[in-house]
Amino acid sequence: YKGASVGLTLRKGGLTSRVSYTYSDTWDDSAAITIRQGPADLTIGDSGEWSQSIQSTPNRFVVSTVYQLSDKLPVYARNWQLSAIADFESGHPFQVYSGFDFNNDTTATDRPMGVPRDSLWTDPIYNVDMRIGRMIPIKKDFKVELMVDMFNLFNTAHYNNYNGNLYV
Repeated sequence: YKGASVGLTLRKGGLTSRVSYTYSDTWDDSAAITIRQGPADLTIGDSGEWSQSIQSTPNRFVVSTVYQLSDKLPVYARNWQLSAIADFESGHPFQVYSGFDFNNDTTATDRPMGVPRDSLWTDPIYNVDMRIGRMIPIKKDFKVELMVDMFNLFNTAHYNNYNGNLYV
């Protein structure tokens, strides 16, 4: 694993923002089943093959922000809060397999001849979530919070189960 992460937080008035970037490069010779990977990574010949891991996310950029309106505003404008989080990440490697048992080991998840392990990449992910909320004081120690959450604000397609079987 090689990686680096950097972040910056800004606070000014009612605004709090955080920006972070993570670089990650993970390599392995694993044949494990994971959440991102469907069938076991079986191959013709050697079972271990050094390549970029399905756990690798080369680039991830996250921006989050919260804006709280001042308590000094008129009663209809105070206690409002607007927040958003945007997440942009590159794709991940995933495994392609043939759907046939080329090496007669009774498992039909062998890779096609000449195809390196974890050689295909998923699409990148772009996502923005947003929240608008207001805290309404009822009594001295009792408040009610009203909020509206909007997930995947721009309705971006997020694929997570890629079918690497060439003969489906």
